Amino acid sequence: MKFSESDEPQTPGVRELVSELLQQAAGYARDYGRLISAEAREKARYLRVLGLSLAAAAVFLLFGFFFLTVALTAAIAFGLGSWGWASLIVGGGYFLIGLLTLIPAMRSIQGGTLRFDRLKTRVRKDKQWVKTKLAA
Repeated sequence: MKFSESDEPQTPGVRELVSELLQQAAGYARDYGRLISAEAREKARYLRVLGLSLAAAAVFLLFGFFFLTVALTAAIAFGLGSWGWASLIVGGGYFLIGLLTLIPAMRSIQGGTLRFDRLKTRVRKDKQWVKTKLAA
C-alpha cells in the first residue's frame, strides 16, 4: 500500500520550531516582568518608608558630623570654653539621633523586606521543571 503525500504526517520544520521557541521565551520573559512589577508595587510602600528613614538618618548623621567637628575644633582652640562643650553635646545628640533613626531601616533590610519571594519560588519551580524535562 502506497501513501500519498497528503497521508504522511506533517512534521514542523526548523524555522517553525525556532519561531515557536522564541514566542514561548518572549511570553516567559513577559510573565517574569509582570511578576517582578507586581512584587515591586507591593514593596513600594516599604521602599518609601525605608528611603525616608535613610534620608532622615543621613541628615542627622551629617548634623552630628558637623557639630562634632565644630566641637572638636572649639575644644582644641579654646580649651575648656563653654560654647565648645555645648557644641560637643549638641553634635553628640544629633549623632545619637541619626544612629537611632538607622535602627528601623537596618531591621527592615535584615528582615527581608526587599526579598522577592514569589519570584524566587517561581524560578525554583521552573528550574526543577526544566531539569525534569531535560532528564526525560
